[in-house]
Amino acid sequence: MRKYGVTNACWLALLAMLMAVGCGQETVTAPYVVSTIATNGATGVAINTPISAPFNMAMKSASISGTTFTVTSGGAAVAGTVSSSGSVATFTPAAALNYGALYTLTITTGATNMGGTHLLANYVWTGTSLTPTRAVVGSRAANGARGAIMPL
Repeated sequence: MRKYGVTNACWLALLAMLMAVGCGQETVTAPYVVSTIATNGATGVAINTPISAPFNMAMKSASISGTTFTVTSGGAAVAGTVSSSGSVATFTPAAALNYGALYTLTITTGATNMGGTHLLANYVWTGTSLTPTRAVVGSRAANGARGAIMPL
């Protein structure tokens, strides 16, 4: 009998040790921005297109809002709507962006995945909207000469 008592005690001790070692070791993957459209530092960004940020996992729609996804230019907030679908957050400007302006986009740590895990840090990127090109509106000089070079 004594042999079984020691064996049982060893097994119980081993089981207790495994339970104690295994507790609290869960792995939690935090959400992060995979890429952005437009990319960080981009120039020539279209002035009339939505800006999006795909994440590495599905995000909680209620956590993606105008307070967690912001766009500013010259320190002023840019009006627009924020939406999310699955793993993509999108900002749609209320009006066309200004030509040649630098925009700063931020997704804050208030954005969470479906399990409630927050971004580890704010994600910030910038982009500059396109600069308009000048167009030649005529091909004749004032005196009627053809092929003259005209200043723009």
